[in-house]
Amino acid sequence: MEEFTSHINLPETVTQGGDPYLADIRKEWDWVSKGVQEILDGTPALTYRAEDVYAECVNGQALLWITGEGFVVTTVEVDRFTGDKTLLVWLAWARHRGEKKAAYYLPFFEQKARDAGLQKMEVRSAVRQMIDYLENDGWLLDHIVYTRDV
Repeated sequence: MEEFTSHINLPETVTQGGDPYLADIRKEWDWVSKGVQEILDGTPALTYRAEDVYAECVNGQALLWITGEGFVVTTVEVDRFTGDKTLLVWLAWARHRGEKKAAYYLPFFEQKARDAGLQKMEVRSAVRQMIDYLENDGWLLDHIVYTRDV
Protein backbone atom coordinates (compact mmCIF):
# COMPACT_ATOMS: atom_id res chain seq x y z
CA MET A 1 0.00 0.00 0.00
CA GLU A 2 1.50 3.28 -1.04
CA GLU A 3 -0.87 5.80 0.48
CA PHE A 4 -2.63 5.90 3.81
CA THR A 5 -6.40 5.79 3.87
CA SER A 6 -6.40 8.71 6.30
CA HIS A 7 -5.23 10.94 3.43
CA ILE A 8 -8.44 10.19 1.52
CA ASN A 9 -11.60 12.04 2.46
CA LEU A 10 -14.04 9.30 3.44
CA PRO A 11 -16.66 11.14 5.47
CA GLU A 12 -17.93 9.40 8.56
CA THR A 13 -21.51 8.24 8.33
CA VAL A 14 -24.22 7.70 10.87
CA THR A 15 -26.36 4.62 11.00
CA GLN A 16 -29.33 5.07 8.69
CA GLY A 17 -31.34 2.09 7.63
CA GLY A 18 -28.55 -0.27 8.57
CA ASP A 19 -25.81 1.39 6.51
CA PRO A 20 -22.28 0.56 7.65
CA TYR A 21 -20.62 3.21 9.75
CA LEU A 22 -17.02 3.91 10.67
CA ALA A 23 -15.99 2.45 13.99
CA ASP A 24 -12.98 2.54 16.28
CA ILE A 25 -11.27 -0.83 16.12
CA ARG A 26 -10.08 -0.38 19.69
CA LYS A 27 -13.69 -0.40 20.90
CA GLU A 28 -14.84 -3.23 18.60
CA TRP A 29 -11.78 -5.51 18.67
CA ASP A 30 -13.21 -8.09 21.06
CA TRP A 31 -15.77 -9.29 18.52
CA VAL A 32 -14.08 -8.15 15.29
CA SER A 33 -10.93 -10.14 16.12
CA LYS A 34 -12.99 -13.34 16.17
CA GLY A 35 -14.31 -12.62 12.67
CA VAL A 36 -10.84 -11.76 11.38
CA GLN A 37 -9.50 -15.00 12.82
CA GLU A 38 -12.34 -16.95 11.20
CA ILE A 39 -11.39 -15.44 7.83
CA LEU A 40 -7.72 -16.29 8.38
CA ASP A 41 -8.51 -19.86 9.47
CA GLY A 42 -10.66 -20.37 6.36
CA THR A 43 -8.09 -18.94 3.95
CA PRO A 44 -4.64 -20.38 4.73
CA ALA A 45 -2.98 -18.49 1.84
CA LEU A 46 -3.42 -15.16 3.62
CA THR A 47 -0.11 -14.03 5.09
CA TYR A 48 -1.15 -11.46 7.67
CA ARG A 49 -2.22 -11.96 11.26
CA ALA A 50 -5.29 -10.62 13.04
CA GLU A 51 -3.02 -8.17 14.86
CA ASP A 52 -1.94 -6.74 11.50
CA VAL A 53 -5.55 -5.80 10.73
CA TYR A 54 -5.78 -4.09 14.12
CA ALA A 55 -2.53 -2.20 13.49
CA GLU A 56 -3.59 -1.08 10.00
CA CYS A 57 -6.83 0.35 11.40
CA VAL A 58 -5.20 1.99 14.43
CA ASN A 59 -2.57 3.61 12.18
CA GLY A 60 -5.16 4.97 9.74
CA GLN A 61 -4.12 2.74 6.85
CA ALA A 62 -7.43 0.87 6.91
CA LEU A 63 -10.97 1.67 8.00
CA LEU A 64 -13.34 -0.52 10.00
CA TRP A 65 -17.00 -0.30 8.98
CA ILE A 66 -19.61 -2.14 11.05
CA THR A 67 -23.28 -3.03 10.85
CA GLY A 68 -25.51 -5.26 12.91
CA GLU A 69 -24.64 -8.11 10.55
CA GLY A 70 -20.85 -7.91 10.60
CA PHE A 71 -17.94 -5.77 9.48
CA VAL A 72 -15.89 -4.67 6.49
CA VAL A 73 -12.31 -3.41 6.48
CA THR A 74 -11.32 -1.18 3.57
CA THR A 75 -8.06 0.31 2.38
CA VAL A 76 -7.12 2.58 -0.48
CA GLU A 77 -4.51 1.39 -2.92
CA VAL A 78 -2.75 3.70 -5.36
CA ASP A 79 -1.58 2.52 -8.77
CA ARG A 80 2.07 3.57 -8.80
CA PHE A 81 2.03 4.13 -12.56
CA THR A 82 -1.24 6.02 -13.08
CA GLY A 83 -1.96 7.40 -9.63
CA ASP A 84 -5.49 5.94 -9.79
CA LYS A 85 -6.91 5.23 -6.37
CA THR A 86 -8.88 2.07 -5.66
CA LEU A 87 -11.11 1.32 -2.69
CA LEU A 88 -10.19 -2.24 -1.74
CA VAL A 89 -12.67 -4.24 0.29
CA TRP A 90 -9.92 -6.00 2.19
CA LEU A 91 -12.01 -8.06 4.63
CA ALA A 92 -15.72 -8.73 4.92
CA TRP A 93 -17.31 -10.89 7.60
CA ALA A 94 -20.93 -11.65 8.40
CA ARG A 95 -22.38 -13.29 11.48
CA HIS A 96 -24.56 -15.49 9.27
CA ARG A 97 -23.22 -16.98 6.04
CA GLY A 98 -25.19 -17.42 2.84
CA GLU A 99 -27.37 -14.31 3.13
CA LYS A 100 -25.54 -12.33 0.39
CA LYS A 101 -24.66 -9.51 2.77
CA ALA A 102 -21.59 -8.58 0.73
CA ALA A 103 -23.76 -8.07 -2.33
CA TYR A 104 -26.21 -5.96 -0.35
CA TYR A 105 -23.55 -3.55 0.91
CA LEU A 106 -21.40 -3.20 -2.24
CA PRO A 107 -23.46 -0.25 -3.59
CA PHE A 108 -22.87 1.60 -0.30
CA PHE A 109 -19.11 1.20 -0.65
CA GLU A 110 -19.24 2.10 -4.34
CA GLN A 111 -20.88 5.39 -3.38
CA LYS A 112 -18.26 6.00 -0.69
CA ALA A 113 -15.52 5.46 -3.29
CA ARG A 114 -17.22 7.92 -5.65
CA ASP A 115 -17.67 10.48 -2.86
CA ALA A 116 -13.96 10.23 -2.04
CA GLY A 117 -12.93 10.78 -5.67
CA LEU A 118 -11.56 7.27 -6.12
CA GLN A 119 -11.46 5.75 -9.59
CA LYS A 120 -12.09 2.07 -8.85
CA MET A 121 -13.32 -0.48 -6.38
CA GLU A 122 -11.79 -3.90 -5.86
CA VAL A 123 -12.91 -7.04 -4.07
CA ARG A 124 -10.56 -9.97 -3.54
CA SER A 125 -11.95 -13.29 -2.49
CA ALA A 126 -11.09 -16.97 -2.52
CA VAL A 127 -14.84 -17.71 -2.49
CA ARG A 128 -15.63 -19.01 -5.98
CA GLN A 129 -19.34 -18.16 -5.71
CA MET A 130 -18.42 -14.47 -5.69
CA ILE A 131 -17.24 -14.71 -9.30
CA ASP A 132 -20.70 -15.45 -10.69
CA TYR A 133 -22.39 -12.82 -8.55
CA LEU A 134 -19.89 -10.06 -9.30
CA GLU A 135 -19.75 -10.74 -13.04
CA ASN A 136 -23.56 -10.71 -13.22
CA ASP A 137 -23.55 -7.37 -11.38
CA GLY A 138 -21.27 -5.59 -13.87
CA TRP A 139 -17.88 -6.32 -12.29
CA LEU A 140 -15.02 -7.36 -14.55
CA LEU A 141 -12.60 -10.13 -13.68
CA ASP A 142 -9.23 -8.36 -13.65
CA HIS A 143 -6.86 -11.17 -12.78
CA ILE A 144 -6.54 -14.44 -10.97
CA VAL A 145 -3.49 -15.24 -8.89
CA TYR A 146 -2.28 -18.82 -8.51
CA THR A 147 0.59 -19.56 -6.19
CA ARG A 148 2.76 -22.54 -5.44
CA ASP A 149 5.43 -23.09 -2.85
CA VAL A 150 8.85 -23.89 -4.33
